[in-house]
Amino acid sequence: MAQGAPDSRRPHEKRQPPLAPLIHSLCDGAHSPPRVNGTAVFPGGVADMAPNAFLHNLKHNGVMHQVNIFLAGTTDNVPHVPDEKKAAVVDLGHGCYAVTVHHGFMEIPNVPRFLNSRRSRCLTALRA
Repeated sequence: MAQGAPDSRRPHEKRQPPLAPLIHSLCDGAHSPPRVNGTAVFPGGVADMAPNAFLHNLKHNGVMHQVNIFLAGTTDNVPHVPDEKKAAVVDLGHGCYAVTVHHGFMEIPNVPRFLNSRRSRCLTALRA
């Protein structure tokens, strides 16, 4: 970027690095963070970007959980999203998963209820 030129990136691109390359560099690097037992769910507003909560956890605690779920939500341009299309799970490797929850514009998003109602299916997909 030229000196003095306005920054044309969207606001989230200034703060959040891309998720998949970050996970691979953290876990494949020589100084990967220690892993602790349990599952962590990190909400984020933008799919494929590292959530700020995850970045702060790394900065302040210096650890990663055995299972890390990066959760993003989106409203699709349809009134209702069928149940079988409500979640997209991407295995990032190293016990890390990107989950995007889809809702229609007539639906009221309720992520905790969604996760609880689909816990067995989501967890099965995550462990597969």
